[in-house]
Amino acid sequence: MNLPVSKVWLVRLGTLIGLAGIVFVGFKLYAYSSHIQTEHLRPGTYVAIAVLAIVYALADTLLAAAWLNLLRHLDLTVGVRWSFWAYATSQLAKYVPGNVFQFAGRQVIGVGAGLPNRPLGKSILYELALLCFAACHFAPLIAPLFLPALGISPAIAVFIALAAISATAIARVLSPFAARAFLLYLGFLFVSGALFALVAGFTGLDIASFSPFLVAVSAYVAAWMIGLVTPGAPAGLGVREAVLIFLLPDFGTEASIVVAVLLSRIVTVLGDTFFYLSGHFIRPRS
Repeated sequence: MNLPVSKVWLVRLGTLIGLAGIVFVGFKLYAYSSHIQTEHLRPGTYVAIAVLAIVYALADTLLAAAWLNLLRHLDLTVGVRWSFWAYATSQLAKYVPGNVFQFAGRQVIGVGAGLPNRPLGKSILYELALLCFAACHFAPLIAPLFLPALGISPAIAVFIALAAISATAIARVLSPFAARAFLLYLGFLFVSGALFALVAGFTGLDIASFSPFLVAVSAYVAAWMIGLVTPGAPAGLGVREAVLIFLLPDFGTEASIVVAVLLSRIVTVLGDTFFYLSGHFIRPRS
């Protein structure tokens, strides 16, 4: 299908917004690496960072799949390939100061592809609401950090029960598509937190056992959500780091936490970049 010239330029504008994120990604990678004493890192750490970045890029596809389900919930018919391309192309713009350009880029690309403006905008609101709602479900897993006597087993049981109840309620009140998006967001947040916990283990934080690992995962999710809703912080930069340093002092020295935060940032930035580049291989022809 051939688009009108004006809509073709809208798609190009949305692509350009995503492309602008590459510049800021370069700045961020340089800033992070300059604060890490690389001579103290083992060669295997670099391999681990690359592997974890690829895993994070794969986790980004969960976000794209969730957005596709939200579009279907809003009765917008799009192809799987187009939705993944649009999401991958715009997502890197979250590193542009303002913390809104990934949404603006996706909106412009969608309108340029012929989607109606209003429901497309609603999909972004649904995304933010369901992401934050999903993140709240990790609160029971972080409870042992403040109530050590609670134990991790009851926390896991509460987490699973809340997730099941919420998914069922969303399916009934909204639609099965919205419930599927909610579960995909839960999966993305868990994978993201697990990657941070693995990186933290490389830097010497005491999270080798199951309970501290889950607490570190939930701490990352809490920091992620606070960074998401903080206006003006590109991709939550600075905010999430401060939250993690506050929540995890009992797991290691402040220096090791800072290094873990910086390395995890490199993993996520590289992962987002890989995901962005993958969009060029799946871009629809029309």
